[in-house]
Amino acid sequence: MHEAVKAAEAAIFKNTPEGDADALSISDTILQHDPVNAWALSTAGLAFYRMQRFGLAASLLNSASQLAPDQAAIWNNFAISMREWHPKDAVMLLRKAVEVDPGHLEARKNLAGCLGRIGKRDEAIELNQALRKEMPDDPDIPYNLALDLLHTDRWEEAFEAYVYSEGNEQRTVRNYHKDKKTPRWEVTDPKFKKPVIYGEQGVGDEVLAAAAYVGLDRDGWEMDFILDCDPRLESLFKRSFPNMTVYGTRDKDALAWPADEEPDSALIAMAAFGELVGPSEPVKPWLVPDPHLVEMFKKKLAETGDGPYIGLSWSGGAKDWDRAERTIPIEELGPILATPEATIVNLEYQDGPIPNGVVDFPWATRKGVDLDLTAALIAALDVVVSVPQTVCDIAGAVGTPLRALVGPNPPWRFAEAAGDAWVWQDVKTYRKKEGSTWMPVVVKCARDLREGL
Repeated sequence: MHEAVKAAEAAIFKNTPEGDADALSISDTILQHDPVNAWALSTAGLAFYRMQRFGLAASLLNSASQLAPDQAAIWNNFAISMREWHPKDAVMLLRKAVEVDPGHLEARKNLAGCLGRIGKRDEAIELNQALRKEMPDDPDIPYNLALDLLHTDRWEEAFEAYVYSEGNEQRTVRNYHKDKKTPRWEVTDPKFKKPVIYGEQGVGDEVLAAAAYVGLDRDGWEMDFILDCDPRLESLFKRSFPNMTVYGTRDKDALAWPADEEPDSALIAMAAFGELVGPSEPVKPWLVPDPHLVEMFKKKLAETGDGPYIGLSWSGGAKDWDRAERTIPIEELGPILATPEATIVNLEYQDGPIPNGVVDFPWATRKGVDLDLTAALIAALDVVVSVPQTVCDIAGAVGTPLRALVGPNPPWRFAEAAGDAWVWQDVKTYRKKEGSTWMPVVVKCARDLREGL
């Protein structure tokens, strides 16, 4: 049994699909002989969590926590398996983990993150500030702190923390020098002449951050700026920022161009946004969609039905983070779908069921497509109605009016502190109440659409 435990531990710490499968198999063997082995139940639960089988994970970890209530790690893992669909329960479980072991840093980190998700921002900020002193080199802590500060409209503090939030597996630090670390670009430092600004979040964040590039591109900065962006944004950014050098290489490990360009500094895109774009200051549309593509989509829309043309997206977020909070069941979309004399256009980036009568251009919207197509389609629409996801950022960036349907604790773009006074010029937010269905929000938005269009 001891050897099996060691083998499963080695497998689970690989943090790979193959390692998770091996850990699950070994745990199953142990449980065949000892069905109430808390360690094996916990390891199997963690493996299922990594496989995004959250229900199975929670069930096994629940059993393990009852068998070994003195193990903070089990309570912590039980909590993370619950946080997507039951964030309040996750907070309770994480408090239990910290009660069992006040020094369990992972549980305290997760507690700080979950507190923000249920709207307890002040408590989350206080805990993250304490953790930052204890673990100054952990990039997750300033990132979570920044998000919570943005929800309270503490802009400068938020982006001071955000600058130091690189370095985890999802947000690796980019280095543009072969033999030394690339210095951080300081916006006010005159010695830098050739900075790289690079994306490290989702494409929606890159689109939003690009609001900062307008001034850099056109306002007389005596610098040669380089943008390292997601390849799906390359053509759109090249057209929008003609005085910058654009490379769609952010997902590539080995880069050839830095040897030719010789950049002297670098800064993450959202940090540039924080430095150069003030809170709640509307910005004129900053992305330039391909006019020929826009015209093409206008013709295609006219062929499908009469206007007005309403873009609609009803799901967003990652499966293990915010999907539940950002998904509206199709059966609750009826009032919007029934907008008189309007054509509804699908803007979903995922494959799945589509309501009857909704026009679909999958080659322009689905995950992985060139966002030049998506931006042109959105620019051809009269209004976009969406839960928080990339199409919201694109709508704001190209100047299409946005009607955002958000949960009670939405992403920071839609923080209550900001209201509707955001960088987008024409945005209205419809906020779902805690414990309510989406229907009241959808009905209110549908009524406004009828009156406004």
